Amino acid sequence: MMEGIESDLLDGPASKGRTFVERSDWVERNLETLLRMASEPANHLAELHLDRYVPGKSHAFQRLAALTELNRTHLEWEGTHKDPEKRDWSKVSSGQPIYLDASCNGYQHVAALLRDRDLAYKVNIIGKDSPRDLYGIVADNADASYARDLFSEILNGPEVDEAADRTFNRNTAKMPTMTRVYGSKDIPKCLQGRNQRGRPKFSDPVPYQLSDKEQREYDAIPDAAKVAHKEWRRTTTSISNTS
Repeated sequence: MMEGIESDLLDGPASKGRTFVERSDWVERNLETLLRMASEPANHLAELHLDRYVPGKSHAFQRLAALTELNRTHLEWEGTHKDPEKRDWSKVSSGQPIYLDASCNGYQHVAALLRDRDLAYKVNIIGKDSPRDLYGIVADNADASYARDLFSEILNGPEVDEAADRTFNRNTAKMPTMTRVYGSKDIPKCLQGRNQRGRPKFSDPVPYQLSDKEQREYDAIPDAAKVAHKEWRRTTTSISNTS
């Protein structure tokens, strides 16, 4: 629940791709800060992303619930005995749901049915090292040559590389890869709209104040790219209305 959360009080942000042992170690190192955030959430609204509503999937309140329960169980544990050496975790219970999702579940079934060891490793059925990310693997193997040619028409030098990196990443690859194994054939729909969940017109910025990081990213977009995007929007809207 703390993945991507940045704070000067933390020993670096939690990140994806860590083993369960590494996740546990991170919590232990940052336990004091996590308990403080849980006991005083109003003082950490921005850090916990509780200061604004973000349309679509958000972990903000799940994050707060996990922190609150972390704090409650530690208080209960401390109350099991005055002597820290005699405190007993076996006397502490919790009703907090544990979210443990599969990795690309459809492809896990495919790998198991076909006895495909290479695919099984990529979707974490086998292997004990850090979790693999099939969506990232798909993005890394995608042919970006056509897109790079298109980017070169409106961008220059390093901007082309940055645009390609932003386009061909695991977040872009996730939706079409995930839905394809369940029989979806409408790949373009998986690439449209904000968070790939809507028609192109829904990709307009939503009416909330951008964070400092988001504002910097928006300001860094070349004017030529913004103009090209507006022209593309005008053209697709005209075609849609005509049809």
